[in-house]
Amino acid sequence: ASGANYITCNDGSHCYDYETCCELSTGSYGCCPLPNAVCCSDGKHCCPCGYHCDISSSTCDMAKDSTPMVSYHATVQRAGVGEIKCKDGSHCNTGETCCLVGPTKYGCCPLPSAVCCADMQHCCPSGYTCNDKSGHCQRGRHVLPMFQKHPSVHPRPAVAKTPVIIDHTIRFVPRGGRGAGCACEPYHTCCGSSSAQQNCCPLPNASCCSDGLHCCPQGFICDDQKGCVKQP
Repeated sequence: ASGANYITCNDGSHCYDYETCCELSTGSYGCCPLPNAVCCSDGKHCCPCGYHCDISSSTCDMAKDSTPMVSYHATVQRAGVGEIKCKDGSHCNTGETCCLVGPTKYGCCPLPSAVCCADMQHCCPSGYTCNDKSGHCQRGRHVLPMFQKHPSVHPRPAVAKTPVIIDHTIRFVPRGGRGAGCACEPYHTCCGSSSAQQNCCPLPNASCCSDGLHCCPQGFICDDQKGCVKQP
């Protein structure tokens, strides 16, 4: 638990670094258990990156694919946060990448081992290249929006962590139909013992549940009674 990393929401509360801060209908913030997620306008749900919220049907839609909306969970208190030191003496969280945002000043890309773009504002996942003209990250035929850097920080004191339980598991989404090997979209996790049985969890490095239908975020385990439970 001491190795857990956190992001700070606009109201000062915290979510895990593989989640997304989303504003609730109350004006405070909750955590969507998906990275770079789309926060739905109802202030209760969220969708995977690349999908849009259909409030009327409570689904996340992308072209012909759809997946149930995901509910937020409460924000958490930060535990001891691992940090990496940038060359200018500032710090980024473990799991991020130090990138120049000026001639000598560094900021943090919210991705591990990332590619820092030449515009000094954006970054791309490892293995992708920056297309500064279009504002996208490219790897072959895969195209993603660029990620915005955020300011680096100075070390902050640690506080106690509260346990987190997501009251449901996350349902698999349709496969991308890429043929041999894993046929899931980038940043999804293939679940299944063989290519014929594989399904796609819309989370990176996720835990695949034994029911063959659901999954949990990285660092959580599947519990038939409770949903997704944070590993101790």
